[in-house]
Amino acid sequence: MKKHYLIYQVLTALLVIALTVPIGVHQRQAGSSIWLTLNVFFALFVMGWPALIIHELGHALAARAAGLKAVAMTIGIGRPLLNFRVDGTRFAICIRRGMGRTLVATPPALPHAVARVLLMIAAGPLANLGCFLTVGWLFSLPGWGFASPRWMSGLVVIEAFQWVSLYMAIISLIPIRLSSPIGITYSDGYHILSGLRKPQRMLQRLAEVYHVSTSYESFRTGNTEEAERQCEQGLAEYPDSFLLKQYRAVISIQMGHFADARERLLKLVGSDGEREFFAASIIKNNIAYADAMLGDPALFDEADRCSREALDDAPKMIAFQGTRGAVLLQLGQLEAGRRLLLRAYKQHSEPMARSSSAAWIAISYARDRDLAEGRRWLEIARRECSTGPEITLAARELGECNSRDSLTTGTRILRADSPRPA
Repeated sequence: MKKHYLIYQVLTALLVIALTVPIGVHQRQAGSSIWLTLNVFFALFVMGWPALIIHELGHALAARAAGLKAVAMTIGIGRPLLNFRVDGTRFAICIRRGMGRTLVATPPALPHAVARVLLMIAAGPLANLGCFLTVGWLFSLPGWGFASPRWMSGLVVIEAFQWVSLYMAIISLIPIRLSSPIGITYSDGYHILSGLRKPQRMLQRLAEVYHVSTSYESFRTGNTEEAERQCEQGLAEYPDSFLLKQYRAVISIQMGHFADARERLLKLVGSDGEREFFAASIIKNNIAYADAMLGDPALFDEADRCSREALDDAPKMIAFQGTRGAVLLQLGQLEAGRRLLLRAYKQHSEPMARSSSAAWIAISYARDRDLAEGRRWLEIARRECSTGPEITLAARELGECNSRDSLTTGTRILRADSPRPA
C-alpha cells in the first residue's frame, strides 16, 4: 500500500512539473517577467478547486442521468464551507484542500447497469478533458491569443485551469488504490478496470452501498429502527457482504449497543471479507472503538493493540486517528489522546464524525478537571449532531446528567458514578 502511494505521488509530481511548462513557455514568449511564479501558483493552488469540482460534478450529474443513486459529493476535508442537499444528494465543499469523492449506489434490478456505471465513472475525466479542449478552442479564436496584452492577466488564470484540467483527467485514470485521510481511495481508472474484469462484483458492491446509504439516511433522520431494518434487508440479500456486516456493527455502536457491536466485529476477524484491501485494519479500528465506548478496563489492552495497529497501517486516516485518541483517553493519556482527537475533528467533514470527536475532547477536559472547556466542547458536539452515545457519555463525565440515567451498552451500563477508567 505504501509502495503504491509513493508511486502515485511521484507520478503526480512529474505530471505537475510537465504540465506547468506550457504555461511558462507562453508567458515567457509574451514577455511576462513573473511567468514561473504565476503558472505554478495558479496551477497548483487556485485552479485545482474548480477543476476538481467539475470532475466530481461530472460523476454526480452522469449518475443521476444514468438512473443511479448519487449519495454524496464532497470536495476537500475538514469543516464544510458549503453543505447542502439536493434531491437526496449531499453536496459539501470543505475548508481544507484535498481530494474529491462522489459516492454512488445502484438501485436493485437496474437494466444495463454495467454500462451505466462505467459511463458514470468515465464522466469525471471526460468533464476535465472537455474543459481542456474548450479552453484550447477559445484560445484559437481571434483576440484570445497571448499576443493580446489586453487579455494577459486573465489568460494566465484560464490557461492554468486548462492544463490542470488535463492533469486531473490523466491522473484520475491511473489505476490505483490507496489509503487516504478519508479512507480507502480508488481511482477512476481502477474502477473502470475492475468493472471490465469483474462486472458482477462491481454491481454487487454498488448494490451493497445502496443498502448502506438508504440505511444511513434513515439513521441520520433519527429513524434507527428503519435503519436497522434496511441494513438487515441488505444482509438477507447479500449474507456474505463484509461491507454490510461491518456497517451493521457500526449501527450497533451508534445505537449504544457496544457489546453487540464488538461481538459482530470479532466474528469478522479471520473471515473471507478480512482479505479485502485494508479490511483487517478497519475491523481492528472498530473493535478498538467499541472497547473504548464500553469503558471496561479488561478490554483496554485489546483496544490499545487494535487501535495502534490500525493507525500504524494508515497514519493519515482520520477515523483511525479519532479512535486512537479515544483509546488513549481511556488509558489515561489525556494530552496525547486530545491531540489526535483535535486533528480528527479538524479534518472530518461528516457532522456525525465531527460531533463524536468533539464529545471525546469534552471528556478529556472533564477528566482534566477543566469543566468550562469541557462544556464548551460538549456544546460544539451538540451543534454538529444533537444526539449520540459519545454526547451522552460526555454529559455524564461533566455531571450534566442524573446519575440514574444510563448509557446502554448491551451487557454493561455506564453511569455517572461508575468507576472511571484510569
